[in-house]
Amino acid sequence: HPGAMAQDWAGIALVVGVACVVFHDVLRALWPVLIVVVPLVLFQLLRGGDEAPPAQQSKQSSFEQEVRRRAAEMEDPADKWEREHKANQEAAPPPAPERELDPEAAAQLKNEGNRWVSKGNFTKAIDAYTKALEAGGDNHILFSNRCHAYLQAGKTEEAAQDAARCVELEPTFAKGWYRLALAKQATDPAAALDAANESLRRAPDAKEVVALQKQLEGQLSITPVERAEKFKNTGNALFKEHRYEEALQSYTSGIDALPADAAGSPVFLALHNNRAACHQQVQNWSAVVADTTAVLDQEPGNFKALLRRAVALEPLEKYEQSLRDARAVLRVQPGNEQANKLQHRLGPLVRQLERERKGA
Repeated sequence: HPGAMAQDWAGIALVVGVACVVFHDVLRALWPVLIVVVPLVLFQLLRGGDEAPPAQQSKQSSFEQEVRRRAAEMEDPADKWEREHKANQEAAPPPAPERELDPEAAAQLKNEGNRWVSKGNFTKAIDAYTKALEAGGDNHILFSNRCHAYLQAGKTEEAAQDAARCVELEPTFAKGWYRLALAKQATDPAAALDAANESLRRAPDAKEVVALQKQLEGQLSITPVERAEKFKNTGNALFKEHRYEEALQSYTSGIDALPADAAGSPVFLALHNNRAACHQQVQNWSAVVADTTAVLDQEPGNFKALLRRAVALEPLEKYEQSLRDARAVLRVQPGNEQANKLQHRLGPLVRQLERERKGA
């Protein structure tokens, strides 16, 4: 209450005044301390006097909560939605800035990808088309082109994804449906046939699609192993014509067509061995090692796989493994010229490496 507080202050002032008279000399000595302590004491008195007792605070808090609750119940629903919507917008993180597109750079990268395709370097073509998509945004032609590069590289799963995205962006694009059929041919011939039919609806005179349609209809009437055998025969014919990338694609389709329980079967071994030969022709040494190892895991003494892996390991600088495979070949065929040359070339090098390791 204001009256009581005034009386308190008057009492305090009287006490201070009397103390100043009586303890004049003492206060002169202690004034540096008092000048700090007294304001702090007064501040605490004032702060304590303004605070309500705990019980009163609790009552005030309960009363305020009740008022807020009733006000919320009486609030207009439209006002409530607007208030909550505004609060959510304020709490939400700012939207990410939109990526700036560069159509000119995308066109240049597309042309670069086309050049790599014409040179038979599909890995670099894929990289160029990917950068073109990043620079120019989604474009059905770029997805179609990258799909073609994936197909030529034997990556049918990635090719199928690109072809599907292509026809999603432009459903009237006949070539996109054709490439989707090619990508699905080995793993899902029924879906591939549907895609081929969609392509022919838009381009009825496309001879390559008509041929694929007939091939797919034939595929659906034979077993998966028989289908893989057909892909192998097609690949062999292409290989003899030195069309290694196309042969590689055919062998890959054959491998994809095989069921899991066909691992180790003659067609499985032949497809992997033949695909390794394609990889060897284009000097994709890591892929040669992968395919020949798949064969040797099933048939450790396979002569062709041992020789091809021995040759591939040398440019990968895995000299000891290469020499080991060459010697395995020579145990089967001592007069093999290629394995003999490897042994004579790598034997001294491996011994030198062993001496260096022991010296270290």
